[in-house]
Amino acid sequence: MTRDEWSRGRFAPPDFGFQYVPIQALSTLETRALARLTVVCAPPGYGKTVLLSRLFKQRHAQGERCLWLTLDDRNRDVLSLLALLRSALAREAKEHEHALPAAEADALAAPSEMMDVAQTLDAVVERISCLPGRTVLFIDNLGVCEDPLLPDLVKELLLHCSPNVHLVVSSTRAPPIDVSRLKLEVDVLELGERELSFDSNATRRLFQMAGFPVLAAQTLDEIQAHTEGWPAAVRLFQVLMSEERNLSAGTGGTNVPPTVTRRFNGDQREVARVLTERVLAHIGADRFQFLMEIALVHEFSAELAQFMTGYDEARSWLDDLVQRNVLIFHVDQERRWFRFHTLLRDYLLKEGKERIGPARRMEVLRKVAHWHVSRNDYVAALVSALDAPDVDLAQELIGRVAREVAADRGQMTLLVEWADRLMALGGKLPLQAQGWYVWALCHLMQYERARYALDAFDRLLSETKDQGARDSIADSDLAFLKLVLAVSLDTLDIAYLEALKWLKHDPGYDPLRTGTVAAVAAMADLDRGDLAEAQQHLDLAEGAIERSQSTFLRAWIGILRATLELSRARPDIADRLLRSAREAVTPQIGESASIVATIDFVRVKALVDLGELPQAHAPALHGLARGHHYGVTMTAELGLGGCVALLAEHGTTGLTDEVLDETARRYPPRVMAILSAQRMRHQLHVNHDVEEGGVLRRFLRPADPASSLLMRERGDWLLARIELMIAKGQLEQAREAIETELKLAQAQGRDSDRVSLLLAAMDALARLGRWRDAVRALARAIAIACPGNLIYPFLLYANVVANILEQVTMRDFGFVRACEINFLKHIRARLVRSDASLVRERDSFGELQPLTERETQLLRLINEGLSNQELADRLSVSLPTVKWHLKNLYSKLEVRNRSAALSKAREYGLITLT
Repeated sequence: MTRDEWSRGRFAPPDFGFQYVPIQALSTLETRALARLTVVCAPPGYGKTVLLSRLFKQRHAQGERCLWLTLDDRNRDVLSLLALLRSALAREAKEHEHALPAAEADALAAPSEMMDVAQTLDAVVERISCLPGRTVLFIDNLGVCEDPLLPDLVKELLLHCSPNVHLVVSSTRAPPIDVSRLKLEVDVLELGERELSFDSNATRRLFQMAGFPVLAAQTLDEIQAHTEGWPAAVRLFQVLMSEERNLSAGTGGTNVPPTVTRRFNGDQREVARVLTERVLAHIGADRFQFLMEIALVHEFSAELAQFMTGYDEARSWLDDLVQRNVLIFHVDQERRWFRFHTLLRDYLLKEGKERIGPARRMEVLRKVAHWHVSRNDYVAALVSALDAPDVDLAQELIGRVAREVAADRGQMTLLVEWADRLMALGGKLPLQAQGWYVWALCHLMQYERARYALDAFDRLLSETKDQGARDSIADSDLAFLKLVLAVSLDTLDIAYLEALKWLKHDPGYDPLRTGTVAAVAAMADLDRGDLAEAQQHLDLAEGAIERSQSTFLRAWIGILRATLELSRARPDIADRLLRSAREAVTPQIGESASIVATIDFVRVKALVDLGELPQAHAPALHGLARGHHYGVTMTAELGLGGCVALLAEHGTTGLTDEVLDETARRYPPRVMAILSAQRMRHQLHVNHDVEEGGVLRRFLRPADPASSLLMRERGDWLLARIELMIAKGQLEQAREAIETELKLAQAQGRDSDRVSLLLAAMDALARLGRWRDAVRALARAIAIACPGNLIYPFLLYANVVANILEQVTMRDFGFVRACEINFLKHIRARLVRSDASLVRERDSFGELQPLTERETQLLRLINEGLSNQELADRLSVSLPTVKWHLKNLYSKLEVRNRSAALSKAREYGLITLT
């Protein structure tokens, strides 16, 4: 398949057929050092492309490296922009002394099979940073890119590249770049309508170059008044005056004909319409029909124009338009292909809607499609087939081009639009396009649509009786694509089944792919909580990836192994694995690489589990900074869980609920639900707030098997449901659920869940007044947690754990292992605090045991005359809990009733007379 349409006019400035007129913007650029970022923003017709082209040629002539990208409405994705940039870098590398070897340049130009934004961005940034000397990157028409990741791309190019990298962009609307913030980091120059407009001197100069050596002052003033310096309108005036001069030879042409000036109303669009109409009024009906028909395509050559319209004069007509500067220019170095200025094309398309009949329009566009097909340019052919429309041809073509458009060019939005248009016309996506359609929907974060499309892909594949077609699908790697898609869509059950089928028949010829599939299977195992099987698949993946020498996948294996250890209650090992993975990949791909951010994000969870919350702040911020374009549901769950803990415990600059929400929304819906569970757990433990919203109520209901938000019964989702039961006083129901889940967690080796479940049991038992059993549950949790130093669950249950530790001695736990004893001492040191304002010790205290905060509180309330039930209501605990506290209080005071307790408490100064 030819790449002419892909590259035509993309990597060099267009060739304008007129001389450049100096304006204020160019003067500003020439009299100051080139800014790191130059933004040229103005509506169509202000000469933005002309200015960038002029600056490009100047800088290039001075020996600077200049890269040029032209975008249009087919480049609305960051991946598409990056694909262009990779090609531009490869072209530059082949043309200069510092070039890469040919093979490496080809590899740079050829994107990965399933492009990942972060990986591609990292590769591009690394390549640009390595270029010697100054590099100036020109991006014309950047505003067409609507991707929310565009600001990240600009920041990477400016903040993580060498200071010798400069960016010059143009746009018809303010691009989604936080210019104010960038100004704090780098030098930024903004140029707008005022700097781009023609003043009187520029207008006079334009007319002088067009053969009007003397322009009457009145005429000049009229032109300035009607155009307000709008360059496109001034040029149209010049063309029109030249036309009028030619038609009325001998008049001198020093004044604008009155028939023009009387029709303006001051609106720019009206000025453009009237002037364009008048300029084209003299060309004749056939030539005007010709222009309307060729305006139906973005670019055209004389050969294409003649074939599609049937006019033999096509070449001479186009040459005449160029010679007269009628808003047309060459887009390629060979000067074979043309493009209309936006203003002229918009005018012609509008006129064509009224003057070109449906049958003629279809005939012309079908000719265009077949012309491109004959030259193997199937992408351009598809555009015209859809515009015609020719549904049968479009169906055939989209199957041919889907992989190139989605994988090679990164034009995800465009592929989705084409597929949607085809289906709206009654067409069907062929198998070859269905998988890439799902892939594009995933990249656009349209997860529900992608899920339905994947189901349709499954049905279509299963219903296909043509074995040759099925083999073709396998040969084109769509089976592998389907597996990776399932991970992106968070349908890990499908991914797991597909991975098992793949591994069963895998001949082992491609270790990279074998390792990837085995890693996907391990990910699905971890999601289900089956740690033993996850270990086996990780071993298989690691063996394959070692043979492939893939740094990226080796890092992913480290992340998955760390996830496994976190589930095993070994955050110490997880932290060691993540640090090792980071040290291995960072020297090769840099700090800003997406996989490094993923490592940091997962490490946040490991550090939080270790109780090292201050140390987790930096990796949390680094992980969140790239949280929009990396990772999977599992890594997002771990990183967000750690960030919720940081936010709840300490808070830190740059870490807010809004940032976490924004990150979660970049993933399938389950991530936001998990984030809600994580927040709710902290809300229950810290604020003791059980007010139920829509999300909270779901935790009390059995999971709906048909729901797209079906959660695994593990981790925060499992614990939030149980802890909500406890908070609402459903203690026996909670204990039953805990016993059931403890057995499953033990069978699967999910020791981290076992620790939290035992602490939940401790909480429920304490509320029931069964303190001896609560101590036993706490002891079991400590025994499991101490080998890996899993601290954080105990910090989360700090109130209950501290209450117990204040009432028992080390001997009550029966520990004999040194690690258990040291772990208990560490917890006691972090959680148990004396409060002199509540318990005032006296020298005569003697053998009296110190009271807990709760016991002191009870003494004061008893002194107020409250009954047991009133005590329970006041303290928001159960009646058995009150009785249990009173029993301990009487034991410490060595009394048997309230009156004796109050008397002795007053004697020891624990309370005062009321």
